Amino acid sequence: MDEKRRGRAQLLKEIEELREQIKKLKKSEAARKKTTKRLAESEQIFRIIFDSAMDGILVANLETKKLHIANNALCQMLGYPRDELLSLSIPDIHPEEAMPYVNEQIKKQTKGEISLAKDIPVKRKDGSIFYADVNSAILDIGDSPFILGVFRDISEQKKALEALQKSEEKYRDLFENINDLVQSVRPDGSFAYVNRSWHETLGYTAEELPRLTLFDIIHPDNMEYCKRLFERVMSGENIQHAEAKFITCLLYTSPSPRDLSTSRMPSSA
Repeated sequence: MDEKRRGRAQLLKEIEELREQIKKLKKSEAARKKTTKRLAESEQIFRIIFDSAMDGILVANLETKKLHIANNALCQMLGYPRDELLSLSIPDIHPEEAMPYVNEQIKKQTKGEISLAKDIPVKRKDGSIFYADVNSAILDIGDSPFILGVFRDISEQKKALEALQKSEEKYRDLFENINDLVQSVRPDGSFAYVNRSWHETLGYTAEELPRLTLFDIIHPDNMEYCKRLFERVMSGENIQHAEAKFITCLLYTSPSPRDLSTSRMPSSA
């Protein structure tokens, strides 16, 4: 009888222990499901951000050079469907002649010398080329090193810069070929630019210009007036007309009696 009771007690104990284990398993399973759900939500948020980004994003294996992940923006930039793009490698999306520069920039990014590689030529599927600034980060995925690149298309910026440079060249040519004296002066009085007529009239060479300021070539009789005028111009005042006496090169380099040339002062620096 005692043995039956002990056997029954042991069975009840084992059943209770089994119940506790089932409870723990259920809790563990609930926690696992909760963690899995959070991971799925995080992955979904990441994917939305990744594919909604305006810049192109690419992850590539640094050892094999194979493209690993790409977002929608990069696919559109390059003109490839995602599956086709991910079958390519880094050399496939850059002009062959640009690869030494591209490899050099990747090497610097890998070493941490730079994070932003500028003016990277990128080749589209149709063979056309555009330029991008590429920001990078080095990732370890599994046992392999990867590089994450964020591509920003700077084509419009380059066009605007080229247009500005052409405009500057146009006006520079205009200034260089007029007979009037043209000078651009910095706030400290040093010369940023003078035209050909300025050099020919006053006699100072291009080599001498960096050592001069506006006040080195103003005649002493005119100095105080010109300083006040300069301060007004630097404060933003628009002066339409002013007269000033300039010292020519012969005067500047010699203590002999000075020849003077008279010219209008520019209305802005």
